[in-house]
Amino acid sequence: MTKLLIVRHGYSEYNHLKKLTGHKDIPLTPLGKEQALRTAEYVAKTYAVDAIYSSDLRRAMDTAMPLANALGLPISPEKRLREIDVGVWEDQYIADVVKEYPEAYASYQKGGKIDGGESFFDVQIRALAAVEEIAKKHDGQTVFIATHGGVLRTLICAWKQIPIEKIATLPVVSNNSVTEIAYENGRFAIVALGIDEFLADYKTVPAKNLY
Repeated sequence: MTKLLIVRHGYSEYNHLKKLTGHKDIPLTPLGKEQALRTAEYVAKTYAVDAIYSSDLRRAMDTAMPLANALGLPISPEKRLREIDVGVWEDQYIADVVKEYPEAYASYQKGGKIDGGESFFDVQIRALAAVEEIAKKHDGQTVFIATHGGVLRTLICAWKQIPIEKIATLPVVSNNSVTEIAYENGRFAIVALGIDEFLADYKTVPAKNLY
């Protein structure tokens, strides 16, 4: 059995500004960096991690870095773990997009493709392939994976057999929370979703928007 610890990245500058981020390489805030440190401490004490993977975007890599430093492990960047490409909406305030593109935004929340970007179905295909590849490569080991909220929700849809059109109905996990997944005999099972008690007063849950 492979144990996967899938972590949503820490609180970013665009989480704070309530902007759509997508593939834009946005850093963590000081709060996000503290969350990453606390997650590293929790994971190092609770699990025996053998390998670390991350979306190649800075906010995810910086989330994985404290654990990599603590354990002396390299971070393997994986582009397929990136957040959804929000196309023409990149760098815009969520409130402005909702106001200016109400129909397109409603479609996006139900899995529709963004002009110049991706749909959540596109994300699900690439992310699921990456995670399964990682799980098979590290059979019998424990792997830490730093990624994004949208990516995690597409994976949960797949593992719970929820249609991607209903992705907006899924609960929002907090920044830097840990979701534990077991992979065995070609099947994924959710062991724990959004563990975040260790974050205490540093816990942040961005508004229920898909970004």
